[in-house]
Amino acid sequence: MRILRHSFIISILYGIGIAEAVYLPRYGIEYFLGAIAVTVFSAGLWMRSHWDN
Repeated sequence: MRILRHSFIISILYGIGIAEAVYLPRYGIEYFLGAIAVTVFSAGLWMRSHWDN
């Protein structure tokens, strides 16, 4: 069950990254890089606190 949960979480993060890569570059590189940075930072914090629970 843990492998399924981890795979699902990683798939969601990839989906968010792909959506940002497709839709945000038209607003400028600043928005694109900012959104990627916020996503990576928040996902890292969440994974650190919830990954093995």
